[in-house]
Amino acid sequence: MLFGWTARLQRYDDNTVATPIVDEQFIPGIFVQDEWLISPVWTLLGGLRLDHYNRHGLIFAPRLAAKWKPSTWTTLRANLVQVFEW
Repeated sequence: MLFGWTARLQRYDDNTVATPIVDEQFIPGIFVQDEWLISPVWTLLGGLRLDHYNRHGLIFAPRLAAKWKPSTWTTLRANLVQVFEW
């Protein structure tokens, strides 16, 4: 099981007249995730993430990922993420 926190500074500027001001915001967050080895070739990863945006408030994002690795050079991943805004 992995726990952690993030501290990101997001800077947005698309260099057009649509955004005359560079937008910067600090985005703190926390997360937890765990990985389960189902078989020698199948792995599942589940996780929860909570970020705080100044304009949007709290954003909760659970995720589930499956990985199939039949050989050393072949990997296929499928990810599901659902975002909830409060």
